Amino acid sequence: MNKQEPGGPDIAHRVFDRLLSPMSVGGVRRWDLASPYLLRHAAEHAEETGGLHRLFQDWEFMVHADPRSVLAFGVLPESEASARAMPVYQASLGRHIDAGPDARRHILAVDALRYRWPDISGRLYHPPHAAPVPWQCRWSTAGNISFALRATLTANDRPVRSVATGTLDGWSFAVTAGDDNVARVWDLATGTLHRELRGHTGPVTAMAVSGAPDHLVVTADEDGTLRQWDPATGEGLGEIPAHPGAVTGLLLDVVDGTRVAVTCGRDRTVRSWDLKTGKQRHLLADEKDLLGPMAIVSRAGHGPMVVIGGGRRKRGDVIGTDLTTGRQHYRLSVNSGPVVGVAPAYLNERPVLVITTREGIGYVMDPDGRKMRSWLSTRDGISSLCVINTGLESVAVTAGATGTIQVWAMDSGELLHSIDGHTGPVTAITWYVDESEGGPGPRKQDLETATYAQAPIARALLTSNRDSRSQLLAALSGHLLLSASTDETLRVWNLADARPLQTLTAHTGPVHAITVASIDSQPTAVSCGDDATARVWDLHERRARAGGAHHPRRVDAVAVARAGGRMLVATGCGDSRLRIFTASDGRTEGVYTTSSSAITALGLGMTPDGPTVVTATDDGRITARRTGTGEALWQRQGSGNPVTALAVGGSARRPAVVILRTNGQVFVHELATGRPRSGSLGWQPGAAAIATGRIREKPVAIAGYRRSGLVRVWDLASGASRRSFGTGTEGLRAIAFGTTPLGPLIASQHRSGRIRVWDADTGRQVCVVDDHDATAFVVGASHGRPVVVTAGAGGGVRFWDAESGELHTVVSLPEAVHALSMADGVLAVGYGRELAVFSASDTSGPWHEVVPQRSATPDTAEPEQERTASWNGRLSHLELMILAFMLQEQDGHALSELKDALCARFLRKHLKTALRSLHRNGLLQQFPDSHRYELSAEGLARIERVVRPVIIHRRHSTSGRCRYCSAQ
Repeated sequence: MNKQEPGGPDIAHRVFDRLLSPMSVGGVRRWDLASPYLLRHAAEHAEETGGLHRLFQDWEFMVHADPRSVLAFGVLPESEASARAMPVYQASLGRHIDAGPDARRHILAVDALRYRWPDISGRLYHPPHAAPVPWQCRWSTAGNISFALRATLTANDRPVRSVATGTLDGWSFAVTAGDDNVARVWDLATGTLHRELRGHTGPVTAMAVSGAPDHLVVTADEDGTLRQWDPATGEGLGEIPAHPGAVTGLLLDVVDGTRVAVTCGRDRTVRSWDLKTGKQRHLLADEKDLLGPMAIVSRAGHGPMVVIGGGRRKRGDVIGTDLTTGRQHYRLSVNSGPVVGVAPAYLNERPVLVITTREGIGYVMDPDGRKMRSWLSTRDGISSLCVINTGLESVAVTAGATGTIQVWAMDSGELLHSIDGHTGPVTAITWYVDESEGGPGPRKQDLETATYAQAPIARALLTSNRDSRSQLLAALSGHLLLSASTDETLRVWNLADARPLQTLTAHTGPVHAITVASIDSQPTAVSCGDDATARVWDLHERRARAGGAHHPRRVDAVAVARAGGRMLVATGCGDSRLRIFTASDGRTEGVYTTSSSAITALGLGMTPDGPTVVTATDDGRITARRTGTGEALWQRQGSGNPVTALAVGGSARRPAVVILRTNGQVFVHELATGRPRSGSLGWQPGAAAIATGRIREKPVAIAGYRRSGLVRVWDLASGASRRSFGTGTEGLRAIAFGTTPLGPLIASQHRSGRIRVWDADTGRQVCVVDDHDATAFVVGASHGRPVVVTAGAGGGVRFWDAESGELHTVVSLPEAVHALSMADGVLAVGYGRELAVFSASDTSGPWHEVVPQRSATPDTAEPEQERTASWNGRLSHLELMILAFMLQEQDGHALSELKDALCARFLRKHLKTALRSLHRNGLLQQFPDSHRYELSAEGLARIERVVRPVIIHRRHSTSGRCRYCSAQ
């Protein structure tokens, strides 16, 4: 419907209102009741009414709507008021595509906190039509959030390995391909899927896009088939059986007015094809050592030449073949390993070739195969090569397995820059020109298409002194390098001074390929990787990532504990830096470099010197340091066996750290001094996991043994064995200890994947949790019930009832979870390269609920029907029970009296914590010079407002048992 037609908007409004009416309950839009049609097309109807911006401010719509519809209309100018919505939505787009509404709600809420928009997170966690979400994220780091991200292109769950871009009649598009046999054409301006190119019977292994006049997409697959496509319509234009095996390389060129494809395959041949007729033009090479790379080189006065590299072991081969005649011009051997890079360049106003080998040697050759000079790159070899044509002369850029990037002057072989920043191997490099960085310069496309005759002109415009290093660096002004790595990041560098300009973070797996396109004359990067996505980046966006700590690698070690009256969280991510946060607000307490080795395990505790953190590194070294200053208290050198786990425990007077090494040996040290403790615990080999805790206020250490599957409880002070239990039939992998409303519990994970839950005091098996995908788990409490919390690579945290073994809550996260830690109702989660802290919705204490805030600004205003009642503090069931008990028994009560009156299942420490919380929040008042409490006026008003009856779990007067628990 055209809303410009007479009556158009009126009719559109009536149609949209009719569609919305069945899902309006009490003046509130219930998108959970919407029809599938409406979830797919609501944005389209809203756009016709001119109300698209209001729809995109409705977060219940964002939770339930079809993600493809959100993407298609979220980029329109009419939705510009949703400037906050789309970055949050696109941050984890790959998860939203296949997620249900519940999972999408959790992911959006976490991503909103990563963007530092707690009001959005609050609205998501407190939907107007349902109870608050049971477990809520209070804060998250945002190291993997990038403001430059413009779109996430995802349509499957398989790695995306190649990307190419093109322009057709002013329309910019990208083509992606990977392991799912389908190539996809995307609209780069909107980030939406335009066409799927289906027909391949194997994964697409090579791809190229041609320019004018034909504008083709050419793809090749693992079965050796070459296919042509129209990018606008997705129509297949023909197929060619190019090789008997996989096609490993593909180039396009025009020869004598005919579009030609050059392919190399696993059969070690290189062939050229007439794309119009589908016939083979020439067999360019048939060599047992050839497997690419390839480059097409223009020669002055001659036809184009294909240069192919290859080789094996210590020998490299380079073959040059005329693309017009198919005649081989030369074959050159180099004794520095297989050729891994071939690129055309200019040197002294003449076209040349740059050849690089796996062992790290670079060669400059003329097109006829004569070596002109060589230069040493890096001892760790070369995996990526690109040549930058400055107009003065070309500059070579190489990168390898160490992540170091090197920039070379090809005329002299001088190393201009050595650039470090990536923490993993560099997988791809490219370049572009940005006039905002250093002033005007030639455009990349002009330089790349410059002919031999044009080179002196460009050269004369810049300088007349070709031997000057300073002149060459000046010519690089405005030239920017874009690099990708297995460390999941892209980085932008200024080539004139090697200055880092930007780090692009959003990928959650190694990045395979990058390319630079232009949208509205602005440079735009497209990358793809193992996380099954391609990402579109605005290269003009130079804002830093969202504030806060940044983990350069996956967070795989987390510890949370109360130390010095505060909850602290410590993390390790495979580098040598220890990061400590306050659990209440995510403020960075300290970032300390431990050594040159990576952290493998850590723990938090309290000593007379204050809060202390213990770290173990992969060289076996153990260090205890103050959390506030990073000052080392003691250190023990490695013994040849790295530490696989450590746990901090013990009494307040004698805290200890329990250490497990790879040989299965357990050691106990004083936390304050590092002195070893004696006892038989350290003489029991074969341990697979350790934990610490308290049973009846007695500090204990728990060790699980791999072969026997047994769990042993040890007195931590004396090192003597207290109890052994377990099936004795299953190999044990991991254990966890937690204090719960049911008492202290131990959970053990076995080879079968099952998690068995035991009463730590009696050794009685309580339940079995069937979560075979769990890679991390903890034991704790949720809403007054004992729980086992598990997590895995699927990006979900699952809460299981520790008495019945039933699953009752699932919390979804943007990325895979690799580390969990829980203490005093605080759950710290390491997901991807981020850390998040969760607590239950009814948790009191240092937490402050995120209350949805209404704003008058257009981009945060929400529809009238989304109003949510304000919330004035939630209480746990135990706290409600205490208030109700004091309402019935109106005399003041002390902790000991409450312990005697209420159910024995409630431990003294839980009652004490609840009393302190109620007193701190003004619901109880304390008698002067006494430990007795009574209801305050606010507490009386609060408990009288409770609509539902509060069941008071108390001892029966004759049996001494709780009448309600015994009934259960």
